[in-house]
Amino acid sequence: MRELTLIVALAWLGLSPAHAADAALPPLECVELLRQARLAKMHGDPDRARASLQQAAESFPDELIPLVALLEHHREFDAPAEDVNRLRGLLTGRLADPERLVPQGTLAYLVGDPDARPEELAPLVGAVGNRLAASPEDPILLATLAGLQRRLERWDDLHVTLQRRLELNETPEAHWQCMSLDTRFERWGESTGHVRRLIELEPDSLHLRMLYVEFLAKSGSYDALIEQLDAVQARIASLSGVAKAGLLELLLSVAWELRDSGQHELAEGMFRRLLALDGDHASARKTLLHFYATDEERAAHQAELEKARSEESDPHVLLEEGASLLAGGDATGAFDLLQRAAADLPDSEIAQFNLGLAAIRLERWEEAASALGRAAELNPSRAEAHLNRGIALTYVQRFEDATVPLLRSVELQPDLTQAHYYLYQCYKNLGQPEQSNAHLLLYNESVEQ
Repeated sequence: MRELTLIVALAWLGLSPAHAADAALPPLECVELLRQARLAKMHGDPDRARASLQQAAESFPDELIPLVALLEHHREFDAPAEDVNRLRGLLTGRLADPERLVPQGTLAYLVGDPDARPEELAPLVGAVGNRLAASPEDPILLATLAGLQRRLERWDDLHVTLQRRLELNETPEAHWQCMSLDTRFERWGESTGHVRRLIELEPDSLHLRMLYVEFLAKSGSYDALIEQLDAVQARIASLSGVAKAGLLELLLSVAWELRDSGQHELAEGMFRRLLALDGDHASARKTLLHFYATDEERAAHQAELEKARSEESDPHVLLEEGASLLAGGDATGAFDLLQRAAADLPDSEIAQFNLGLAAIRLERWEEAASALGRAAELNPSRAEAHLNRGIALTYVQRFEDATVPLLRSVELQPDLTQAHYYLYQCYKNLGQPEQSNAHLLLYNESVEQ
């Protein structure tokens, strides 16, 4: 009857019936005071509720539940900080007492308190240890201990506790928790073992197999990795777009992991596998061409590119591809594409400018001067267009014409001191030594700086 009364009273208080299942039950008078506090709070009288809780805490100093309830009341109704700290200190002291058996429900409540500080949680480790000494296989106590260790960031202790839970009761959840911790600290061998066992428990999970591939790569188990990839790749047709993209990203990561670890033959096989799954995968294709392609493959790729470029009619695509080739140092390939783009985009300053730069690199000076002249008309504020047009005109010995864009370039951007060298050349060939020497002096001063 007494236990039934306590269970009903504790449920009324909003506390777990697990309190009543513990050996040390609160006195009925204590529970009555807690119930009065609950009723007072429900009727909008927090002061009377606090008074009942304080009376229970003072009258029954060996009970933890009144302290916990009073602390919760203080927090909810914004009690002064000194009152909260005093109560926390009192609760911490009682929890630290090795002779005190803390009720299991109270432990669960305290561990789950989001506002609990590390110095309040630390004594709970000992309290849980006291109970585990009597019930070493209790899953709730082990879960409570793991929660404490995680919140206190006692990672080595947590690793031991999680392994112990797994040994006592092997469940997917237990493997996931162990694997999560092992992955956090890059224990790839142990992580791989957990995911291998999870696959045995759930053999149809493609997500687990993809995770297994990743861990095998990180742990250096390359033979097993290839075997698993065969199993994953066989199911590629059944994947959604998002899942397939995830698999391709995983394969690319694995391929680079293999290359970075010096496993070049396996890395090449991985890049080729990736390209077989996605023939348009740009990264895999470029990597294979750069590192692993045969002469025949490079020739075939180049022929394919040239054919695609010759058939391309969109001037914007031609401009983008030409600019990319120019940036990569292929001025010859860039010139043809940019010339075609500029012809269809006569009012595109960037098309004319890039065409002019490609022509300069090929020393096609007249074409460079023409394209850069048009670029300067379209965007008179771009100093580089004036500078490069002046350089091109200098090389075709149109010295007087060249001085105009060269002077304009340093007017717009004084740090383009290269213009002074070409102005020196122009004025020297025009028979104007005073101006020639002045620009040579300016050029030499810029070089010395």
